[in-house]
Amino acid sequence: MDNYKIELTEDSSNKTKQLIFSGELSINYIHFIKDEVDELINPHDAYQIVVNNVDIIDLSFIQLIISIKNSNPGSIINMDLNEETTNLLNISGYRDITKNNSK
Repeated sequence: MDNYKIELTEDSSNKTKQLIFSGELSINYIHFIKDEVDELINPHDAYQIVVNNVDIIDLSFIQLIISIKNSNPGSIINMDLNEETTNLLNISGYRDITKNNSK
């Protein structure tokens, strides 16, 4: 889809796998995003989940990346969002997800 982008990269030197999301990360595309993620990831691997260059983000996508993180032990979420989106997530109770975390 042209509205969002998902990339899976691996750093061969340290074997770090990055799952990178950008674009419109919303309920309009969440089924497509989830299906694509299911085809890309291995449930036994840890990922650095990177969210950047976001046009739209909503709760359905937040729930998806939390699910990926919880299903893949050792995964972390890194979000590079504009101030307005970060504030909105903080107010909505997702303060911890907007920080680089490894819990």
